[in-house]
Amino acid sequence: MRKKDFEFQYIDNCEVCGDTAFQPRSVLLLQRTKDLSQMYAQCSKCKSSFFVYLIRNRNKAVYVPILTDLSKSDVSRFQDMARITEAEVKALDATG
Repeated sequence: MRKKDFEFQYIDNCEVCGDTAFQPRSVLLLQRTKDLSQMYAQCSKCKSSFFVYLIRNRNKAVYVPILTDLSKSDVSRFQDMARITEAEVKALDATG
Protein backbone atom coordinates (compact mmCIF):
# COMPACT_ATOMS: atom_id res chain seq x y z
CA MET A 1 0.00 0.00 0.00
CA ARG A 2 1.19 3.53 -0.67
CA LYS A 3 1.30 6.12 2.09
CA LYS A 4 -0.91 8.41 0.01
CA ASP A 5 -3.71 5.81 -0.22
CA PHE A 6 -6.88 6.90 1.59
CA GLU A 7 -6.83 3.89 3.93
CA PHE A 8 -3.29 4.47 5.19
CA GLN A 9 -4.25 7.62 7.09
CA TYR A 10 -6.50 5.47 9.30
CA ILE A 11 -3.94 2.78 10.16
CA ASP A 12 -3.47 3.31 13.88
CA ASN A 13 -0.91 2.24 16.45
CA CYS A 14 -0.22 -1.46 16.85
CA GLU A 15 -2.78 -2.95 19.24
CA VAL A 16 -0.14 -5.25 20.79
CA CYS A 17 2.94 -3.09 21.40
CA GLY A 18 1.40 0.37 20.96
CA ASP A 19 4.10 1.44 18.54
CA THR A 20 3.24 3.41 15.41
CA ALA A 21 5.10 0.90 13.30
CA PHE A 22 2.91 0.17 10.30
CA GLN A 23 4.97 0.90 7.22
CA PRO A 24 3.33 1.14 3.76
CA ARG A 25 5.12 -2.03 2.62
CA SER A 26 3.70 -3.95 5.61
CA VAL A 27 0.06 -3.14 4.73
CA LEU A 28 -1.68 -5.16 2.04
CA LEU A 29 -4.97 -3.89 0.62
CA LEU A 30 -7.16 -6.97 0.18
CA GLN A 31 -10.45 -5.43 -0.90
CA ARG A 32 -11.91 -1.98 -1.39
CA THR A 33 -15.57 -1.12 -1.93
CA LYS A 34 -17.45 2.14 -1.52
CA ASP A 35 -18.12 1.50 2.18
CA LEU A 36 -15.40 -0.94 3.27
CA SER A 37 -11.68 -1.52 2.91
CA GLN A 38 -10.15 -4.78 4.10
CA MET A 39 -6.41 -4.81 4.75
CA TYR A 40 -3.73 -7.01 6.23
CA ALA A 41 -1.07 -5.25 8.32
CA GLN A 42 2.01 -6.38 10.21
CA CYS A 43 3.74 -4.29 12.87
CA SER A 44 7.35 -3.72 11.94
CA LYS A 45 8.37 -3.63 15.61
CA CYS A 46 6.66 -6.63 17.30
CA LYS A 47 5.63 -8.47 14.09
CA SER A 48 2.01 -8.86 15.24
CA SER A 49 -0.40 -9.27 12.32
CA PHE A 50 -3.90 -7.89 11.90
CA PHE A 51 -6.81 -7.92 9.55
CA VAL A 52 -7.91 -4.31 9.48
CA TYR A 53 -11.37 -3.25 8.42
CA LEU A 54 -12.03 0.39 7.60
CA ILE A 55 -15.76 1.01 7.50
CA ARG A 56 -16.83 4.29 5.91
CA ASN A 57 -20.18 5.94 6.66
CA ARG A 58 -20.81 9.44 5.33
CA ASN A 59 -17.99 11.62 6.70
CA LYS A 60 -16.78 9.14 9.32
CA ALA A 61 -14.56 6.08 9.21
CA VAL A 62 -14.32 3.30 11.79
CA TYR A 63 -11.04 1.41 12.14
CA VAL A 64 -11.39 -2.22 13.32
CA PRO A 65 -8.17 -4.26 13.81
CA ILE A 66 -8.44 -8.03 14.39
CA LEU A 67 -5.35 -9.92 15.57
CA THR A 68 -4.41 -12.92 13.39
CA ASP A 69 -1.66 -15.50 13.22
CA LEU A 70 -1.70 -15.57 9.41
CA SER A 71 1.39 -14.41 7.56
CA LYS A 72 1.31 -12.17 4.49
CA SER A 73 1.99 -15.20 2.27
CA ASP A 74 -0.88 -17.13 3.94
CA VAL A 75 -3.26 -14.25 3.22
CA SER A 76 -2.17 -14.06 -0.42
CA ARG A 77 -2.54 -17.83 -0.84
CA PHE A 78 -6.01 -17.96 0.72
CA GLN A 79 -7.15 -14.93 -1.24
CA ASP A 80 -6.46 -16.81 -4.50
CA MET A 81 -8.37 -19.95 -3.45
CA ALA A 82 -11.84 -20.72 -4.72
CA ARG A 83 -14.67 -19.95 -2.31
CA ILE A 84 -16.20 -22.81 -0.36
CA THR A 85 -19.77 -23.43 -1.43
CA GLU A 86 -22.73 -24.06 0.84
CA ALA A 87 -23.01 -27.59 -0.56
CA GLU A 88 -19.39 -28.34 0.39
CA VAL A 89 -20.02 -27.16 3.95
CA LYS A 90 -23.17 -29.30 4.21
CA ALA A 91 -21.28 -32.32 2.87
CA LEU A 92 -18.57 -31.88 5.50
CA ASP A 93 -21.19 -31.46 8.22
CA ALA A 94 -22.95 -34.66 7.13
CA THR A 95 -19.74 -36.68 7.50
CA GLY A 96 -18.90 -35.26 10.93
